[in-house]
Amino acid sequence: MSEYAWINKAWSDVKSLVLKPVSLLSILIILISTITLAAYFLGTWRLISFGQDYIPMAPLTAILFIILSIILIIQSNSQHSGGRWWIVFIGSLLIFIISILSLIQGFFSQLPDLNTLVFHVTDVIAGIPVGRISPVTAGFFLLFSLSIWMGLSADTRILESSALIAVLISIFGLIVVVGYWYQTPFLYGGTGVPVALTSGIGFLIGGYALVLLRKEDTILGVSFFGESIQANLLRTFLPAVLLSVLIEGWIFSVLASHSSTINPVFWSGIIGLGAMALIALIIFILSRQISGIIDTAEIERDESLLALKKTHEELSSAYEKLKINEEKLQILADYTYDWEIWENPDGEYIYISPSCERITGYSTGEFWSNNNLFSDIIHPHDKQMWEEHIRTRCHTHSLLSINFRIIHRDGSIRWIHHICQPIILPTGENLGRRSSNRDVTHEIEGDVALKERDTQYRLIAENSADVIWIYNLSSERLRYISPSVYKLRGFTPEEVIHQSFEEMLTPESYDLVKTGLPIRISRFLSGEESERVQINEIYQTRKDGSVVPTEVVTTLVRDQNGDVIEIIGVSRDITERKEADERISIALHQIDQNLETLAVLNDQIRNPLTIMEFISEELEGEKRKTLHEQILLIDDLIDQLDKGYLYSEKVRSFLAKHVAKPSARVEK
Repeated sequence: MSEYAWINKAWSDVKSLVLKPVSLLSILIILISTITLAAYFLGTWRLISFGQDYIPMAPLTAILFIILSIILIIQSNSQHSGGRWWIVFIGSLLIFIISILSLIQGFFSQLPDLNTLVFHVTDVIAGIPVGRISPVTAGFFLLFSLSIWMGLSADTRILESSALIAVLISIFGLIVVVGYWYQTPFLYGGTGVPVALTSGIGFLIGGYALVLLRKEDTILGVSFFGESIQANLLRTFLPAVLLSVLIEGWIFSVLASHSSTINPVFWSGIIGLGAMALIALIIFILSRQISGIIDTAEIERDESLLALKKTHEELSSAYEKLKINEEKLQILADYTYDWEIWENPDGEYIYISPSCERITGYSTGEFWSNNNLFSDIIHPHDKQMWEEHIRTRCHTHSLLSINFRIIHRDGSIRWIHHICQPIILPTGENLGRRSSNRDVTHEIEGDVALKERDTQYRLIAENSADVIWIYNLSSERLRYISPSVYKLRGFTPEEVIHQSFEEMLTPESYDLVKTGLPIRISRFLSGEESERVQINEIYQTRKDGSVVPTEVVTTLVRDQNGDVIEIIGVSRDITERKEADERISIALHQIDQNLETLAVLNDQIRNPLTIMEFISEELEGEKRKTLHEQILLIDDLIDQLDKGYLYSEKVRSFLAKHVAKPSARVEK
């Protein structure tokens, strides 16, 4: 089937082309013209003269009618699309040129005749050369070309003129045909050049076809070919009356030639009755048609009324629903927390939500009455930023946001978070711009305070001698460490942040953390709050390979679900403290030795002193006195030694009490 698809399509195109009224009329003209040309070529032109005293259509006239018919067929199939207009123009230009040449030859007979030059016909009928275009024929072909050219225009007045010229051409053709009908051809017997019967038929049909081409574009065409009652009456009565008049005239012309044997009065009455019967039949048919049209119109009217009533009900229902939805939307818009604004493309307010009064202190009425109030209440320091925002949003369809300050009616400063975007329908229509304004004063002030606290905390952390760090349990890496780690271990914070505990600690300390941390977390999650904060002595490795002792205070941090997620730690270098502890330990040991020596000396001195007291009792005089004084002096020295011993005991107790022992754990 696909092999013959193009044949079927071509046949369909040919049928749609040929079966149009203008095409059918044009084909009829082509047929008449072709027969005329064939008769001339075969030398049998008398067969198409329709009488021994009548001349036939000229060959060049037939050619012009063929060109005209082709133009009409092209226009009927392309007048709405405007295609192939150049063919129409060239064809009508050719008709125009040939007509002008024929007119010149007609008025100046000494010029050579185109028909004689081409077809070599030299016969003469009633003194008139056969095969010659008459000036009248050439003149109406000029009108044809003008009408076609005017039909190429889009101006209504020019199209009306084109249709009027076509009507005149058709009337001229009808007059010629009527002349032959009454056996008195147009201009025969006068001084003008006669027109052949076939030429008159061609003008009648061609003019009618031209009017058909303008039936939708002109008042004249619509009045005759439209669907109105007026057009129906014209299409029916005009041909009927014309036909009846022609028949009546023809019959009278026949009766006049046989008046000796036929009663003209009798036949006049018969013809009158026949005409009345014909008109009555036409009126009857028309009345039925008009009645049908009226009945159809009434039915359509009733159906339209029912449809209109149904549509009205649907519109009423839709209006009620729309009204309800509008009320809901109005409530939703009026009770929104944010301050909503809808502006048209010119920047004029379409809607302002009542929230404006809570945020700015000014009512919606004040904003409606003063279109510049919004800009007026913007803080002076933010006006330039706002003006830049206004310029930007005029050249973009994107969503824009900005934070700025306004001065509340009570004089306080409010921070506003402003978001706006254009309202563009799917059709591309711009309905303006919608903006939402939220009071974010507390949020921004809170953010400012938080940033200030963060700055202070970071200042403390980055300038503290101790190392402050945050360890994430899930990633097993430090999330933060203060710059003082460089002084402690010789590594930069960027280097330490990627190290694990195993890389940072000595093997002994890492084992202590590895085994002790899970147990500590488990106890803490079980409810032992004392496990939250711990102080441990941890030994860390330095970049140069040495080991630094540190005192580490760690705090377990929970998330909102209660799980331990991080450890906050503070590490302190206790190298000097360890050295001081060692020196104190040595001092304590020396004190213990000194106390033991004092105790021994005390005993060794007191025993001889007692013997000396017994001896002094036996002496008399000056010797006894001297010895007794020396004994008292020695006893005083012994008392001083006892006091020194007691003081040394207190010093030892104090040092022993306040010196922390290595690896001791302090819990809080």
